[in-house]
Amino acid sequence: MHYPQSLSQLLVRVEPLIAAWPRKVSMDHVVNWVLQFDAGDYGIACRVLENLNVLGHEDLERALDVAYSRLCRLANERGTSISGTNTLFAGIGEAGKSGSMIAYHFRLSNEEVSEDNFFDDSNIQEKLEGGSIKNIVLLDDIVGSGLQSSREIEKITQKVLPLGVENIFLLTVCGMKEGLIKVEKDSKAYAFSAMNTKQSTQCCHLTLNSMRESRTTKESWLGIDLSNMENDCILPGLWDSVA
Repeated sequence: MHYPQSLSQLLVRVEPLIAAWPRKVSMDHVVNWVLQFDAGDYGIACRVLENLNVLGHEDLERALDVAYSRLCRLANERGTSISGTNTLFAGIGEAGKSGSMIAYHFRLSNEEVSEDNFFDDSNIQEKLEGGSIKNIVLLDDIVGSGLQSSREIEKITQKVLPLGVENIFLLTVCGMKEGLIKVEKDSKAYAFSAMNTKQSTQCCHLTLNSMRESRTTKESWLGIDLSNMENDCILPGLWDSVA
């Protein structure tokens, strides 16, 4: 494929980085994404690619192991425990969204957590009958500004607190520290991530589903397709990992 000279020079710079990602992506797919930008913004697009950490399946599983360990410690600090008799889990947001995907991987990574300990809108009342459930753990891939997470937690809080639930935790793979603080302030949930970043900027959350046809600009953070990478996560670089 013939590329504009200005783009070709940038691709030489990013190609070795993309080749090192844990899942292989063709340069044609990368170029198609970059070409959504105006020519004057190709450099910005390539800078985004240069500052990504790409998490493959094994990275995701390790992160979820870390997050579960942190969940148990945090629960202990709050005077409770995480067990099959007092805790339920759910992906945040609607079915098919990133929260559901993380919930699926979380269950695979932590065999001690039974599938019976997961709920959704269709069975939440049934799962909470009897009053034995004291902890709700919500799962998602990333917290950026914290606005969306706070809204989703508020919806669930209204349903579960009258039924005896005492603690709500938000467990994510990655999170902006400012966003995690906002979630705790606005929702009163205990929010934490396996990996936190100190970047005081908007979080660049790039999902790996289908190519967004909408035009993207340097002012917006992107929904990106790099194709054939289903269920992997692309997340910002410069992470401060806290075990």
